[in-house]
Amino acid sequence: MTKEEIYDLYISPLINRVFDICEEHKIAMLANFELDEDKENNEILAVITQTVNEKGQYGKGHALAARIIEENPIVISSKKGD
Repeated sequence: MTKEEIYDLYISPLINRVFDICEEHKIAMLANFELDEDKENNEILAVITQTVNEKGQYGKGHALAARIIEENPIVISSKKGD
């Protein structure tokens, strides 16, 4: 199995549940999973999931990490469920 297949089969259902709980209770959360690397094209396949707190803000400790992830052109970000 590839890392992407393992993520889809095992991790995605769990992280979706965590995402739902965090959204429901307004808990800021950031998760980043690096699944594969294409060295030839300098790309990384990654899944990034983030929720905000009750104020609609990312966690204070997440701000720098989120900015780095968003600004990094080799990371492919995906939405919930991917």
